[in-house]
Amino acid sequence: MPFYAASALLVSKGISRSKHSGVHSAFSQYFIKPGLIETKYAKMLGHAFDSRLDSDYDMTFSAERTLAEDVSRDAVHFVDRAERYLRQAGVL
Repeated sequence: MPFYAASALLVSKGISRSKHSGVHSAFSQYFIKPGLIETKYAKMLGHAFDSRLDSDYDMTFSAERTLAEDVSRDAVHFVDRAERYLRQAGVL
């Protein structure tokens, strides 16, 4: 969810990235550095991406319930914050 929410934020500024790394980098450049979105949301985006990579490609990875709950909670917060920004910007 955070990937798509971050992509929506970027599209609101006419920016499009197809790869997770590009979305994360552009999100930081256009929203975190100028202070439009708080830094903790970049950390949430990175954590969600890292967790997804681990679960997809690390054969020794074992998802703990707390990790799943943390990532899920952060995803909801991220989407809520993205929606709030888009409403304030008059996009929604």
